[in-house]
Amino acid sequence: MPIVGMNFNSITANIYPDKKVEGNININSTPTIEKVEKKDLGMSNLKDVVAIKFRFDIFYNPEKGPKIGEINLQGEILYASEKSKTIIEKWEKSKKLDEEVAVEVMNTIFRRCLTEGIVLSDELRLPPPIRFPLVKPKEENEYTG
Repeated sequence: MPIVGMNFNSITANIYPDKKVEGNININSTPTIEKVEKKDLGMSNLKDVVAIKFRFDIFYNPEKGPKIGEINLQGEILYASEKSKTIIEKWEKSKKLDEEVAVEVMNTIFRRCLTEGIVLSDELRLPPPIRFPLVKPKEENEYTG
């Protein structure tokens, strides 16, 4: 796995208790790659490392009215690759990552940020940013096979 590390640099979470909630709440999670640059870790076995700076926003918008909360996370993923120069050049030219790199980076961002978002949303008494399975009681006439 070329991802050798990830860290958060900034975590902000806010609720707006004066906002009235009407209807369902839409929860939108948006990752954004902000910058890609070479990073020297000072380790001989990790020379070709790219620092991918990201932002991950979770917004809580009711069907009616202004947003009632938000969670913002910023951080950096360290990606080791022999193609680091190519990755950086493509980013500087088109602001895009190769699909192979992008898939791995985005999956890591979603996994780590949504996990952190669950903890923060619980602290703020907001719904979690992902749906959890619900266990329901079995009905008496239900056939279980």
